Amino acid sequence: MINARVDGIVLAPSEATALVGVVERAARKGIPVTIFDTGITTEEYVSFVSTNNYEAGVVDARTLAAALGGRGNVAVVRMVPGSASTTAREDGFADTIAREFPEIKIVAEQYCMANPAKALAVAENILTAHPDLNGMFASAEPATVGPVQALKARGLVGKVKLVGFDFGDTIEQALKDGVLVAAIVQDPFNIGYTEVKTMAAKLRGETPERRIDSPVKVVTGENLSDPEVDRFVHPNLAEYLN
Repeated sequence: MINARVDGIVLAPSEATALVGVVERAARKGIPVTIFDTGITTEEYVSFVSTNNYEAGVVDARTLAAALGGRGNVAVVRMVPGSASTTAREDGFADTIAREFPEIKIVAEQYCMANPAKALAVAENILTAHPDLNGMFASAEPATVGPVQALKARGLVGKVKLVGFDFGDTIEQALKDGVLVAAIVQDPFNIGYTEVKTMAAKLRGETPERRIDSPVKVVTGENLSDPEVDRFVHPNLAEYLN
């Protein structure tokens, strides 16, 4: 894209450092780059649109703690080392548990490498090693799907409280079935839509906001049918595209 001399690049990095050189090269060539969804360790971008992932992790921790009554042993199914967005969630979760809930102990943490099958194996290993486990937190959709399957297979639905992140068909059904206590859901369509708007503004000669946070919602089986929640998890694309 740089060699083709495009007017701008909208980029969702999958890792915090791997594309730094490319982004900085684009900047040297006078090509504006806007970043969305996950962060990158350079300042050579125009705008960054994403969930405030650390704060989302704080919400995760408080949601799981409420389900546990403020006490118990919990595990974390992490995503991928080096992913800025999920690492921030995991850090927000761990820091909040340590700071606000002294009677909750994180007894296990493992990466699933963004693979639902690996997440299932990780969840099975954790449940075997910690038969007294009370709760689990999974930091993204692939990390959530595995524990959902593990809890169902072991007959632990309702006994081990699971809080996940993101939304999809499997997560929606797990919320309806009570396998998931809650899912912290971001607004990916709005993130992408807003990011394109920032690039359009830059190309018009305007100065878009440097940092734009996109909100999250705590979605449960009980509030799934609420009109506001339904609009959030099933966006009406016509509202954006017409």
